[in-house]
Amino acid sequence: LIKEYTGKLALELARREQISIARLQSELVAQNEDAADGDWIQAAASRTVLSRKDDSNVGDLLELLSKAPFLGILGEVNLAELEEDMDPN
Repeated sequence: LIKEYTGKLALELARREQISIARLQSELVAQNEDAADGDWIQAAASRTVLSRKDDSNVGDLLELLSKAPFLGILGEVNLAELEEDMDPN
């Protein structure tokens, strides 16, 4: 699922939606001992060195999200930042 927001009110809605989903995801991953201990954060922050561990953690997150009653957020792309580099052809 990809959502696109434009305009001041829509961007505020997107920010609040992101905060809400982040809270739900935090509760979901708190069930995982490694995530609760902060190991996931360390692996993600050191992805160049710990990419296999981070990949494993992302897989674990996807598995948890597949059983959750809500959609998760895996990332964010600001198209305005990419617009000048984009080639429509």
